Amino acid sequence: MYREYCNYNQSLINLDDEIARIFRIVDSNAIDGVAIPLYFLKEIFSYLPPGMTIACPVGYPFGTTDPKIKQHEALGAIRSGANAIDLVFNPFFLKEKKFKQFFDEVKTHKKICEEYGTSLRLVVDHNIIGMNKSVKLSRLVDKLELDFLIPSISYHHDDIYDNILLCHFIELETKISTIFSGYAWLPKHYKAIAETDIFGARFFSDKFLNGVTIS
Repeated sequence: MYREYCNYNQSLINLDDEIARIFRIVDSNAIDGVAIPLYFLKEIFSYLPPGMTIACPVGYPFGTTDPKIKQHEALGAIRSGANAIDLVFNPFFLKEKKFKQFFDEVKTHKKICEEYGTSLRLVVDHNIIGMNKSVKLSRLVDKLELDFLIPSISYHHDDIYDNILLCHFIELETKISTIFSGYAWLPKHYKAIAETDIFGARFFSDKFLNGVTIS
């Protein structure tokens, strides 16, 4: 199972402590990737090992940023060393049935990522659009030939088991690989994630290094 450490959903007040934490996690060989904000990427990129997935968010957390600004965000992250972009699309495009705007946004970022050999990972907030619509959306995304989908914006209130089930159903319905992003912190949570056999999971703490890892 692909594993990554994510901190772009947190307030990083003490950068020195977080830098030490992320290097401790990387050195443990417990993860395959990191998902970090752009300003943090600039601090640590030169120290990260080759071959690691390095993701940056675009439009985080709500996806309502102006499309042109999102494109500049994506380009800035890629030029700073990111090899994966976590795109939070504007959920109001779907709620207001503005499907053309949705597809245009995703296709534009897909083109940017393809030009630079970067992965595009779509972030879907199932807490806003609902689980059924999230699965339907994944079928549309599948037609765009995206490889990865993250089913929530990784806030603390996100239900762990809803997230696991949604990842599972999306992978059953499509060819898309999902990355679990619920807030897991107990051994039973990691066990439940592993038992679903989904592509990957992200973590927001180094607690999973304390004898609790997913093979």
